[in-house]
Amino acid sequence: MCWGVPAKVLETDGVMAKVDFGGSIKDVLVINTDIKPGDLVIVHAGTIIGKIEEEELDNTLKLYGDLLRDSLIEDGMDPDEAEKNVREWIRYLLGENRDG
Repeated sequence: MCWGVPAKVLETDGVMAKVDFGGSIKDVLVINTDIKPGDLVIVHAGTIIGKIEEEELDNTLKLYGDLLRDSLIEDGMDPDEAEKNVREWIRYLLGENRDG
């Protein structure tokens, strides 16, 4: 299964953009010329596939968190530990675990 991953656009330069995946900064391809710094986007296979709004980001992270939790439990992890892992993953994506 392939997932699009939420990110925040930091800067654009022609057909490339620098995006922040909650602390991991990557250069990705821009197809939609309407993308600008500060936009929340979904990135798949190194390409921005669309913009999203803050509410949609919350819904996407909840859905991905539910899928991750279920997968961890299916793999034998204790449900409380799985929930803790999901919370840590979401905080990381939102950049809440960065030093400095």
